[in-house]
Amino acid sequence: MSYRLLRYATALAVSLMVFPVLSGNAAHALPRSNNAQRAEAPLAVLYSQPVSAAGGIILSSKRVPDGSAADQYAWDGFRFSASQTITGIRWRGVYDPTRLGSGGKVSAFVVDIYASSAGGLQPDIGRGPLARYEIDGNAGETAAGVVAGTQTYDYEVTLPEPFQAAAQTKYWLQIEACQPGSPDWGLAAGTGGDGVYFRRIPGQGENYQLVSGDITFALLGPGVSNARVYLPLVSANASVVGISDR
Repeated sequence: MSYRLLRYATALAVSLMVFPVLSGNAAHALPRSNNAQRAEAPLAVLYSQPVSAAGGIILSSKRVPDGSAADQYAWDGFRFSASQTITGIRWRGVYDPTRLGSGGKVSAFVVDIYASSAGGLQPDIGRGPLARYEIDGNAGETAAGVVAGTQTYDYEVTLPEPFQAAAQTKYWLQIEACQPGSPDWGLAAGTGGDGVYFRRIPGQGENYQLVSGDITFALLGPGVSNARVYLPLVSANASVVGISDR
């Protein structure tokens, strides 16, 4: 065998060792990029309470860093017929036009999910939240529709850690804006819930109320759209109830 032919045969053998020939179905064993081959499944709306056409603001904001007597917080309840994984939250908010921009632009949000107290009439504020998400910035604040003469804004976050909601269990969502001035931001009034929400009364320390109304928000996650279940846990007569934490 000539030197030239021997060198060619040696090179061919080495190439077969480094790049093996695959035939038939064996070719499918090659690794593939997850980004190229697997598209992320779109998130479903698991639960939603749409904005009320009548308008309305449910204040839920605090002055940072030290707080103020004008701070006010609001919670609204939700539950599912089957267990769900919540990976994102949308909501709609309003700057109270009667306060003439006193709070300034939202600088951050705190989003909490609470368990219910015994009887399900309020969040278990004594135990604190089951999950807390501290969100820097304004959660993609985007001008939305004008409702009852007031400009509204849409917000959305992807949770850094999903929340696992158990079946037939009532939870309470609290969305709280952080502002540099006297707080004037609130959640847009909604529809489609059980007709009540819970709030901390401003200027009265740790005193709370169960108040008539719903908050506008939507919970997102992988699963079947419209997985929500409407199972109110309060009677129509319990529209406004004063509750003290002491």
